[in-house]
Amino acid sequence: MMNKWNYNKIVLNIYKVEVGVFLDKDNDEYEEYKNVYDKKHSYYEENVAFELDYQNAVDYAKNYVDNGVNGTYAIVSKLKYDSEEIYGGRTQLEIDYAMEDINSIIGGGFIEDYIGAFGGDKIYSVDNVIYSLYKIRNEENPYYLGKGYGDIVENFIKK
Repeated sequence: MMNKWNYNKIVLNIYKVEVGVFLDKDNDEYEEYKNVYDKKHSYYEENVAFELDYQNAVDYAKNYVDNGVNGTYAIVSKLKYDSEEIYGGRTQLEIDYAMEDINSIIGGGFIEDYIGAFGGDKIYSVDNVIYSLYKIRNEENPYYLGKGYGDIVENFIKK
């Protein structure tokens, strides 16, 4: 027998994995991307994925940074997904939105309006960050692309 989910009352802890590269201070967009997390770096987001499993989120983050250019970062945040709080769940359209989100999360996917779903303050808060890492740039070859180049620093975002 198949269980039917009540999409208008789903509450889950999910893991948001943001990956990208730090912008250099001389980049024209440096200040624009510096207003999130610890405000110590300029975070140029390349992708955001959602996972239900913490270890899957960490594995994705580590793999992305390890294979990225020097200056690549990954941030794992733990967020509460509450479909009723986000959408209300009183109309079929609201329930459909929640169903679309849940199916995307289960598939390790992307929520179209994740900032709206969680609120900008929550989504970029250091209070929700549970793991972070980045690959250090070196002077000789600051943008080298490849596995194993550049030391990796873990948990650089402090609460």
